[in-house]
Amino acid sequence: MFTNLLQILFSLSGAHLALCAVAFSLVGWRTLRFTIWPYFHPNEPVDLPYWLPFFAHSFSFFGNSDRLLERGLNHIKRTHKIYAVQTLHRKLYIITDPADVAAAFKDNTALHFDGHLNELLVDYGFSGEDLRRSWHLPQPGD
Repeated sequence: MFTNLLQILFSLSGAHLALCAVAFSLVGWRTLRFTIWPYFHPNEPVDLPYWLPFFAHSFSFFGNSDRLLERGLNHIKRTHKIYAVQTLHRKLYIITDPADVAAAFKDNTALHFDGHLNELLVDYGFSGEDLRRSWHLPQPGD
């Protein structure tokens, strides 16, 4: 059995071997990140699994965020526990339980969202003028 596996590996070309190494690494990373890590950290919010380590849920978040959030709810079996969505360099925690949402909004000094939103927009390439326009409150005559 093991000798057959070795024969197959040595008979592969360089490109096939590299592809196998990348696939094996990706499956290993995903197993560690979304199966083994949560087992040893049960009090952490559940991460919504993804396949692309650097990009994570970035495309889904800006393409169709409603579908991404629905997928997150389905992943936690609609128990309304807090779960996390990774986008580029930021981890966003999604709160869906009404009691948790009320507690989060009551403590608005600890959870100030404007700075986080600005950082997220800058990560996606928004410039100073774009940020200023996004926070502008239209007045009559604008």
